[in-house]
Amino acid sequence: MSLYNLTLVAAGLVALGVYLTSSVARRQMRDVDGLPRPPRESWLFGNLPQLFIPQNYGDHEFGWQAEYGDVYVIHGVLGQSRMMVSDPAALNHLLRNDDVHLAPMMLALGRSLFGRDNAMALRDASHRKLRAALNLGFAPAVVKGYLETFESVARGITTALELGDGQEGAEADRFGRAQFVAEAMAPYLPAPFLDWMFGLPLPMFAAIRRAYELARKIGDQAIQDLAQSEDSNERSFEHLYAKILAQNSKKALSPDELAMQTNLVLIAGQDTTANTLAFALAELARQPALQDALRGEIRKARLEPATDYDSLPLLNAVIKEALRLLPAEPIGDKIAHVDLTLPLSRPVTLCDGRVVDQLFVPKGQLVGLAFAGYQRGGTRWGPEPEAFNPYRWIEGKVGVSEPMATSPYAHLLAFSNGPHVCLGWRFAILEMQVILAELVPKFVFKIPDDPVLAMRFRFANTLMPCNDKGEKRAWLAVERVQDL
Repeated sequence: MSLYNLTLVAAGLVALGVYLTSSVARRQMRDVDGLPRPPRESWLFGNLPQLFIPQNYGDHEFGWQAEYGDVYVIHGVLGQSRMMVSDPAALNHLLRNDDVHLAPMMLALGRSLFGRDNAMALRDASHRKLRAALNLGFAPAVVKGYLETFESVARGITTALELGDGQEGAEADRFGRAQFVAEAMAPYLPAPFLDWMFGLPLPMFAAIRRAYELARKIGDQAIQDLAQSEDSNERSFEHLYAKILAQNSKKALSPDELAMQTNLVLIAGQDTTANTLAFALAELARQPALQDALRGEIRKARLEPATDYDSLPLLNAVIKEALRLLPAEPIGDKIAHVDLTLPLSRPVTLCDGRVVDQLFVPKGQLVGLAFAGYQRGGTRWGPEPEAFNPYRWIEGKVGVSEPMATSPYAHLLAFSNGPHVCLGWRFAILEMQVILAELVPKFVFKIPDDPVLAMRFRFANTLMPCNDKGEKRAWLAVERVQDL
């Protein structure tokens, strides 16, 4: 064969390869394009207002999931697509994959709330170094050492309730609208501009800056107190930092690096736990018989010399159910940094009729990890998954009929999973156990008669209880138990 003919054959093979490759690419791109989606509400913002700022979180999202399944698409700004994923196999894959990272808006918001080098934003080696150091303060044995601190805090709450000490709430609506604005603008603005935007002198962004400044001040003070103390109190807040700084290894953080993580510990940790407790108490108030049963279980356990909180089935079932129905982070905003293939627990039918058990996700695709949707969807949670029923955990009705996601706690994704799993999940569980075990035996919680005081839950960086004006409030009627 002549050189000319060889050239023609080679050119033909190259053209065929390009055609086949582009054909496959087009077919793969149609995976996302072929997913079902709700009608666009706004030509500019798509479905984002329905997702992020409804009256109650999930007013629209849970309906979409019921209609379209565990994987679907919503409209973003100017027609941009956003996958919504609650399929457990897909969630497992996305959470373990470091090539799926925070979306630009969440990175900018995280830097504004937690500082530039926070554990949530870092990746790869820098993230592993920081996590290894911080994990020293949240190991199981260390967390158990905080028990007396939690019990002291719980007794303080009891005293405050007896005195009728009410606290003013922060305005959650401003956080929520700040997040929505950033979410809408993120695809069209460079990262430095998003950081600059959070510094604008607007009320919605000022609330975020105040939260950052307060948490950083607490962190700096804790490090300063630790440095001046010859013998750190084992039950003090500084003890958490002492455990980390005492490790004489290359993985240890400097005091300044550690102080910068205080924002993450306080804002992402304590606030989320408080909100979950508010929801649990509200549900106990709605179900007096359940509240009485829990009160009886705790009182019986108190007759023993020491309370083993892990051995109280109803107490732990109430906590699991609160985390299931209203996880502090109901959705995780991610972006694919590479092309990837997403496995599915169950095949889905695309709009062109194809039935697939995996989806091609192109680089740059925005993906919403629908944690709240996963924790309400399907039959994996037993009958009536939308209802608050702690007995589903005791009666073994969870995880019987469908695959479950992998997680550190009860197959729930309230603490996420993978490399960025919540650092303080054991800390949070123990704190909720102690506080509920202190309050429920001593007080009767009731829903107020005034409908104006009705509790809503809105997404403002985390799910939080609010009134109809968007102010952070959790109104409950509280009475002392009469037979104490």
